Amino acid sequence: MPLFSRIGSRLGAGFVAVLSLFGLSLGVTLSTLNRIADAESEVARLDRAKHAGHYVAAMLREQYIHEAHVIITGDLAHLDRYASAMATTRSEIAHLRASADGSEQSGRIDAIGRAVDALDAEFRATLLPALLRNDRKEIRESHARTERVVDGAVRLTDEVNHHFEGRSAQALTHAEGLRVQARAIVIGCFGLAIVAAAAIALWLTRSIVRPLGRLSDGATAVAKGELATRVDAGRI
Repeated sequence: MPLFSRIGSRLGAGFVAVLSLFGLSLGVTLSTLNRIADAESEVARLDRAKHAGHYVAAMLREQYIHEAHVIITGDLAHLDRYASAMATTRSEIAHLRASADGSEQSGRIDAIGRAVDALDAEFRATLLPALLRNDRKEIRESHARTERVVDGAVRLTDEVNHHFEGRSAQALTHAEGLRVQARAIVIGCFGLAIVAAAAIALWLTRSIVRPLGRLSDGATAVAKGELATRVDAGRI
């Protein structure tokens, strides 16, 4: 192979090797960033489920308080607000159900949904008519049933919330671990690429530049008339 062809091949090989190292570094970095994005999406999903659970728990308690207020005052002026709150509660339960990650959680959330439906049915079908009739006995019995259902539903909601809070904390820890890992990978890969580039540059210097320098010195000597000059450029 002609001299300059060999030099070109070595330069090309060194250039490709350096680009490959930086390409590998970039690929590993992008892969890690994608994993971080997935972990953060999981954190956001679990946080949304956790907030939905807390909202449902708050609305269960508010529903109980609202019913108690109606019983005490006999004021039915807030029924429209009550209907809107019930619709939002059911929407949040649907979000919880979509976020469930196992049959146990699904069972708890379904039980909460049934409890909310039972509370609404009790309120509309039993408590309100009893209030209109001023049937104090039926009102007390209905309120007692409501209290038991609310206590059970709130307990289930607290269990669901505790589960999502734990999962959210785990996902957040995982995301933080991936960030630390990403920094280490970026520093390590680019550091390795820089060291490799320096090593390749040194190799190219020894295998190409020095022999070419000896050839140049020999040519200069011959040009000066030192015709007996012999140049050992070494193997290139």
